[in-house]
Amino acid sequence: TCTKWGYLYTPNRDDFNGMSVLLAEWATWIKTNNFEAIHVYTNIVFNYPLVYSENLKINIFNATKVGWLATTMAETLNKNGFNIPLKNSIWNIKDEVYEKSVILYSWTWTTKPETVSALEELFLIPSEKTTSMPKYSTDLDTKIEIIIWDDYKTLNF
Repeated sequence: TCTKWGYLYTPNRDDFNGMSVLLAEWATWIKTNNFEAIHVYTNIVFNYPLVYSENLKINIFNATKVGWLATTMAETLNKNGFNIPLKNSIWNIKDEVYEKSVILYSWTWTTKPETVSALEELFLIPSEKTTSMPKYSTDLDTKIEIIIWDDYKTLNF
């Protein structure tokens, strides 16, 4: 995979009869038209430009029994420039029961941050304003917490 904000790569020239080629991430010599990651990124850049200046710290909590979900979500968010700290930002919570996945954000905001709106669209998860923040995070600078519940199969990531 490419690094953060990198969506193009140069494949092995032997796969293209010695030609120099530039492909979108995840594209191959068999399927060269894979632009999904680029579409996600450009949607964020053009429709939610404040995401990068808000730079809100996000933690992800997995309340399911499927261990890789939070990591996959974190990788997707990091790739697109969201503020997911490399340490202590992905957790499993076992004793909490949720009816659905949810994005929690701090009550201190008068209007919903663009970061929350972008996350809602990206993962098809509703958001809730909380009375205290953070609810689960030990880092008090955390402004957004994403809780993944059993509806994860319908999530768009």
